[in-house]
Amino acid sequence: MPPVGETWQRMKRVMKEDPIPCLIFGAVIMGIFVGFFIRSTQPTPYTVYMLGFPGELMIRSLEGLVLPLIVFSVMSAIISCLQSSSGSDQNKALGIGWKAMVYYTFTTCVSITIGVTLTLIIHPGDPNAKPPSFKFEEPAGEDVIDSGSSLDVLLDVMRNLIPNNILGATMWQDKTQYKQENVSQLVNNETVYVTESSRGLYRMQGANILGLIFYAILVALALDRMPENGQVLVNIVFGLNDLIMNILYLFMWFVPLGVCSLVASTISEVVDITKTAQMMGSYTITVLIGLALQFQTYIILYLLICRRNPLKFFARQARANMISFGTSSTAAALPANMQCAIENNKVNKQVVKFMLPIGAAINCDGIPVYEAVATMFVAQMNPDSIVLNAPTIMNIVLTVLAASIGAANVTNTGLVTMVIVFKSIGLPLEAIGWLFTFDWLLDRCRTVLTMSGDAFGAAIVSKLCGLPDEVEEFDEDIVVSLKDLRAELNGSAIRV
Repeated sequence: MPPVGETWQRMKRVMKEDPIPCLIFGAVIMGIFVGFFIRSTQPTPYTVYMLGFPGELMIRSLEGLVLPLIVFSVMSAIISCLQSSSGSDQNKALGIGWKAMVYYTFTTCVSITIGVTLTLIIHPGDPNAKPPSFKFEEPAGEDVIDSGSSLDVLLDVMRNLIPNNILGATMWQDKTQYKQENVSQLVNNETVYVTESSRGLYRMQGANILGLIFYAILVALALDRMPENGQVLVNIVFGLNDLIMNILYLFMWFVPLGVCSLVASTISEVVDITKTAQMMGSYTITVLIGLALQFQTYIILYLLICRRNPLKFFARQARANMISFGTSSTAAALPANMQCAIENNKVNKQVVKFMLPIGAAINCDGIPVYEAVATMFVAQMNPDSIVLNAPTIMNIVLTVLAASIGAANVTNTGLVTMVIVFKSIGLPLEAIGWLFTFDWLLDRCRTVLTMSGDAFGAAIVSKLCGLPDEVEEFDEDIVVSLKDLRAELNGSAIRV
């Protein structure tokens, strides 16, 4: 194992190559100080508004990239998985691929369930501590009396999953509403007006993320069935995905200023700073407990299937975990994660070479926990606008699942997926800057959890496939391939 000094030098080199995470952390600290200073001057509402204006521009820039980002990310991720299952030994590759997909899907669903359950139990969101600038979606019209029953919400989810207009899905969602109508009736030769409620659909402003992802999956599957004629389109999809990634990376240089602006404006307008601090502490603890429970899921699966000590396995991945925590980047820690899995834990080389790069592209188990808690947390601040019944929670689960898979390989995943989920559910995007106050810590914990989940998953899939443990040294071919992979990842601005 390389010495700690070498690991530290690699961490510093990666942070020098991509200083955005460090700049965001500094922006959060600066925003806190500026917010308390402005708060002490008793600012006017217009001053608070102008203080948060750069943050509004940041949110608008991210909103503009959400649709192409999620569509091309989902398509490229699915096409990559399907193409990686082909080769000379296709049956073995398919066996590894399907088991890997089942593992990733299962752990992602478990992480979302953990996040939702913990938020319902702990209930960190407090309506009394909601900042005035957080504007939730209001019903469409004053005559709306009900947003529909639980069955209506469930049907809306299914209806939006299969939109009847692809272009319309980029602009609106269908939602059931019950409205009051005055109906005239003739009683004893006299006209009497009776108030009745009528059920109907209206178009709620905001992109239909579930519908877009559904069609993106269909297109990716169709392209895989066109090996010759579809290759040109596949290259276009990959090219557009790289283009969006690079545009997003350029926008990320504006994020520190935007985060500083949002944090400062939010702190300056909070009514009860003590109650707000308690609520944010409860939110942070909820996320950390969720990440810890998700780690227990890996331990239990590894213990049941591999019949080995999971703590020793985790300890042998220490170098990769140090790099992932220091850099908050799975792409930067991917070579070390693969090397530790093969050299230290003797996981089959073929499984490692397949699962870990794919996991860096489509899997991020720390994000679903975080996004589920964040979404439920903000929704709990305004129970009048968002009723957290079973269908609504299922809508949150599906959206978080789709967003975490579709944007797992983008720069600052937590920020991007939060924009996607909040727009789909109808939550105020202004809350994102508020939640970013503690994201510098939570992001690193999420990254370590994701790297550990990929390594545990490789060992579990290797055992399920009946493949032998790796006994060879970490050969030069893999070192070269890892360097090429890392160069490709950095060239595509991939950071998790």
